[in-house]
Amino acid sequence: MLNVNLNPDERQIRLFGVLMLLFGALLGSLVWYKGVALLGAAVFLAAAWLISLTLNRESRKLQLLGIILPALCFAVGWPIKQGIDALAVATVVWIIGGLVGVFT
Repeated sequence: MLNVNLNPDERQIRLFGVLMLLFGALLGSLVWYKGVALLGAAVFLAAAWLISLTLNRESRKLQLLGIILPALCFAVGWPIKQGIDALAVATVVWIIGGLVGVFT
């Protein structure tokens, strides 16, 4: 089971910032390379989340956080499906990831 640390120390906060920079860079690169594929990933991750929610009855509140990744994949893949340039969407992802990483 995953334990959420509500009082992280300075080192853990810095590590989170670095990981957010890496996550933003990788997600932006994936958007630029294969953006529409993220819609399929969103469906797969949402199905896995629903199965996990159904089979695991303990700690429902913590399990609700599992919708974040499918929602993120959908939110990034949908604009590309609608015709927005993948490089523009990737740039927004890179900027948001960089800002979160730097200001964490």
